[in-house]
Amino acid sequence: MNERALREYIKEGLADGEYEFTECGTAVQALKHLIDTPFHVIVLEARMFPGMASGDPVLSDMAAMLPQSRYNEMLLHWQVACRTMQLAREPDSANRRTPFIIKFPLDAESVLHGSGDMLNPDAVRKDLLKVGLATPLFEARAKDVIEAISRIP
Repeated sequence: MNERALREYIKEGLADGEYEFTECGTAVQALKHLIDTPFHVIVLEARMFPGMASGDPVLSDMAAMLPQSRYNEMLLHWQVACRTMQLAREPDSANRRTPFIIKFPLDAESVLHGSGDMLNPDAVRKDLLKVGLATPLFEARAKDVIEAISRIP
């Protein structure tokens, strides 16, 4: 979600009029839409920024940690994305059953020093089992995201 060029490429690649887009640069912006507006598919960038004044204490804590983190930024961004998906799956959310596609950058692997937490494809798949209806795209290009979107019925 934070890669403007990715969003523009996807928007152009699916510009046949079948899809409408809502773009968000942070988890806070996304959640303003995800709770009340039903979507056909939700595409998240794994390197997601929390934003400020979320109203969610977990996201607020992550927002405070992220600028101070010299290590494991990717893991913290992934935790923001996971929390956003969790909130979108709440029973009162319009997107509790909407499929997610999560694009991971080339340098997505990370280890949180001293804690044993890891971000790698296996750990991501384990996290996504808790979310349900989520497809990770590792080392994906924008065309891979477009193809994944077009496969969703």
